[in-house]
Amino acid sequence: MCKRSFLEREDWKSIRWVDESNGPRAIEITPLMNIIASLPGLAEDNKRMRDAQSAPNKAELRIFKDRIVCMLRDLFLWRWEWECDNPNWAYEVSTNHKDSLTLDVDGTPLYPTIYYFHDFHKSRVIMLYNVAILVLLCQLAAPWNFHDAVQMAFASLPLDQAPTNPMNLPHPGLSQREVMDEMCRLVEYQLQGQYSILGAGFLILPVRYLFEFDRAKIPWLKKIATYIAMVCGFRAVERMLEEQFQEQVMAEYEIGLNM
Repeated sequence: MCKRSFLEREDWKSIRWVDESNGPRAIEITPLMNIIASLPGLAEDNKRMRDAQSAPNKAELRIFKDRIVCMLRDLFLWRWEWECDNPNWAYEVSTNHKDSLTLDVDGTPLYPTIYYFHDFHKSRVIMLYNVAILVLLCQLAAPWNFHDAVQMAFASLPLDQAPTNPMNLPHPGLSQREVMDEMCRLVEYQLQGQYSILGAGFLILPVRYLFEFDRAKIPWLKKIATYIAMVCGFRAVERMLEEQFQEQVMAEYEIGLNM
């Protein structure tokens, strides 16, 4: 996700991502994808600045920060609109202490409740929204200490909308931890029922980002990745597990050197 594409150009954003004849589910994804289409370009600029021999100047950083803030604002507005258009589509389910996929490796529930939906497609849309927020906050804003990016995004946004679904609406104090927790509470539903294989394939990207940013959940994430690989048949996920194991070994080795 570190290479910009033509899809971020405004003329391409006037084209539907999917055929409208596929119904409201297809139409629903287009506004979100038009926002996310600019994310690879931001990631590319971030990599260029970080790889440069000299630090970026203040003007360049200001422009980069403004683009992050603008995308956060667009995503927050999209999320509020989704809430208005989709009241009561999600609900909470108590975590089953016996066989839930949201049990830690020691059998302890990670959360008292998890999120289920009345429509599978809507759960994927909300997960995709959270992935975009996570990348903006953890991968693009945090390394440059843009800790006020969320607050800046709320500078001209309304704050009076009440949620009709159990997930939190965007707010000025939104944290990385809150975004990651919501993503984790969405995982189990993706792996249930008739759409479990489709959900497993879709989860590969969110789980990959959670591996990168949510270090506290790595043992549980390994369990989920193994389930996706062995039960759902996506054996390519095993490579992600191998890479994660290598990173963990190297981190422990470096800690040992510094002791």
